[in-house]
Amino acid sequence: MEGRRQNPYGMAGKTCLRNRPGGSPHAFRPFPPEGCMTSQQADNIVFASDLPLSSRLISLGEVIHFKKKQIIFEMGTVPEKLYYILSGSVRIVELSEESERLVPFTILQGNFVCDVRFLAELPLSFQVETLTDITLIAFSRSTVIRLLGGDPDFRHCLFRSIAQKMRCFGSTLLKTAYDDNLSRLMRLLESSAAEQDGVSTITMSQQELAEHLGVHRVTINRMLRKLQAQGCLTVNRERITLL
Repeated sequence: MEGRRQNPYGMAGKTCLRNRPGGSPHAFRPFPPEGCMTSQQADNIVFASDLPLSSRLISLGEVIHFKKKQIIFEMGTVPEKLYYILSGSVRIVELSEESERLVPFTILQGNFVCDVRFLAELPLSFQVETLTDITLIAFSRSTVIRLLGGDPDFRHCLFRSIAQKMRCFGSTLLKTAYDDNLSRLMRLLESSAAEQDGVSTITMSQQELAEHLGVHRVTINRMLRKLQAQGCLTVNRERITLL
C-alpha cells in the first residue's frame, strides 16, 4: 500500500496455526525472521550468560541482596560500582514523555547491570526493578579498572553482557519502527508463556504487557479481546491462556 512502511522482516509478525509439542493444534506462533532467533526466544530478554563469572572473580566483589519488586537503582543516579547479577532477574524501566512506564528489556542472572552508565560515569536514564529475589555482586571502580587491564575472563563476560543489551536495543528499535502492535504482542505472549500439563499461560498482567510494548493498557485489552475472538487465547481476569 502506498505510503506504508515495508516490514524488513518479510513474514515476521504474521501468524500461522501450528501444532506445538504438548500443546494445542490451535496455538499460534509468529514466523521468525530468517536467520534470527526463534519465536521461543524473546528479543527483549538478556538471557542468562553461558560464561558466568568464576568464583575467583566473584570473591573480589561485595555481595548484596534485594527482595522481589524493589527499585534498586533510581533514574538520575550515577552508578559508583559495577553490579553483576549472581542470581535472580531485573527489568529496566523507562518513562515516556507522557510518564508511561516502558520496559525495553529484562536482564537475567549471569549479566551485568548499569554497566554502560558505570563505565561512562553518566547518570541513569532509567530505573532498575527486581523481578525476583536477587543477589548482586558489586565491584568497586578501582577493582573494575584493574580487572579490565589484566583479566581476560572478566573482560569477556562484561563485553558479552554489553553486546547482549545492544542486541536487545537494536531489535526493540526495529520492531517498534516496523511491526504493528498486534504482531509485537503475539510475539511477547508466545515468548513469555509458561507451559504446564499441556497448558500455556502468561503470568504478566495487562499493565506489564503494556509496559513491555510501550502502549496504553487499553490498547492491550483491545488486542487481547481481538485475539480471544479469533480463538487464539482466553482471558480470565489477569490470567491469559494460549489455545
